[in-house]
Amino acid sequence: MRTPQVREIATLDPTAVFSVGETARLLGITHNGILSRIKAGSIRAGRSGHRYFIPGSEIQKQIQMPGDEKREATRPQGATRPQGATRPQGATRPQGASDTTVDNL
Repeated sequence: MRTPQVREIATLDPTAVFSVGETARLLGITHNGILSRIKAGSIRAGRSGHRYFIPGSEIQKQIQMPGDEKREATRPQGATRPQGATRPQGATRPQGASDTTVDNL
């Protein structure tokens, strides 16, 4: 995994759009990692044919900018744990969470 390009991300135009490859380079993760996040709903993206386009504002949301308040990681509303998946040993369910949802993890 490469290092995210924090300075470059901080100066992005939030209205500009970026390809999956450009987004992967900026965030320091793989092309497939970006596609997985898009499909999981953690990165919002537009689509034209078979290509995804990610707004600069979404790229900026993916990193903790210096001076930002700590953001709590959330999963898309209604996301469920994959069939057969279990919590890591020692992990506990958040107070008020049901067995079938993973909200607030």
